[in-house]
Amino acid sequence: MRRGVPWLLLALALAFAFVLHLAVSGVFSPADIFHGLLRGPGDSPEQTVLWSIRLPRACAAALIGAILSLVGAAFQTLFRNPLADPYIIGVSSGAAVGGAIASLLGFATAAAFGSAFLTALCGLGLVVSVARGRGSLTLQSLLISGVAVGSFLWALVTFFLAYAGQDSSRILFWLLGSFASMDWGRVVLVAAAGGVGFAVLFRYARPLTVFSVGEESSGRLGVDVERVKWVTLITGTAMAAAAVAAVGIVGFVGLFVPHIARRFVGPPLVQLLPASAILGAAILVLADLLAQRLVPGQEINIGVLTALVGAPFLVVALRRR
Repeated sequence: MRRGVPWLLLALALAFAFVLHLAVSGVFSPADIFHGLLRGPGDSPEQTVLWSIRLPRACAAALIGAILSLVGAAFQTLFRNPLADPYIIGVSSGAAVGGAIASLLGFATAAAFGSAFLTALCGLGLVVSVARGRGSLTLQSLLISGVAVGSFLWALVTFFLAYAGQDSSRILFWLLGSFASMDWGRVVLVAAAGGVGFAVLFRYARPLTVFSVGEESSGRLGVDVERVKWVTLITGTAMAAAAVAAVGIVGFVGLFVPHIARRFVGPPLVQLLPASAILGAAILVLADLLAQRLVPGQEINIGVLTALVGAPFLVVALRRR
């Protein structure tokens, strides 16, 4: 890692966001949080609130923020497109279809994860099939077909839930995301998906960085182009599917966080992946905190806040191109 990179600053930002999130109820001071974590789960009301409500929610926000930012950094490098994000190829909508079906059928958490992952892969297969057409598969055609298929699947989620008589809050959960009612089961599954995904992406960080100069050039430099392309696509799909299955669609985080992290560490993914993960975790933890407190007496969907930040960032990025 580069000398002078403020890794400590990033870590302190994440720690500050995490403690602030735990203390948002006003019941806990930083000292109470520290002692509560040391004591572990207990029977007192304070321990129950800390370990059963606030802690899994904060952990989930950090994990989802890290996952989306990791995949965003990898996809922006793979597609050589600064506007690429984890949902660019329709992964989010495909996973949301599976999650919506699982919720309608009353499946348990693990089954919902499996359903979301399966439909995300099916969505990726459909995008690839449309993009390939009668010719060879290019990243440009993959982007275009991803937008088209993703929009169709997004509408399908809304139709399924509305037709089944689901209330608007359930529809908004899948389309705009929410950390409400988070539990440790979902946190563990998201952590497993994120850990394995990070290990795979970090393993391919150097060849993927070389890949960003172009497929032909990287092939001449000894990079297995097809392997790098498919490993990144499938790994990113699996990670995004896990995120959507746990909290619904949370947009824009994977778009703007890698750009901020890139200013600290530069484009090489060996530095960019961990920096994006730390920064994304801190930002989404703070965003979830605002989602709970911004409107008195009412929690808003997390995707609303990330869109309020991400949409202007997208406009600025487009103007600078």
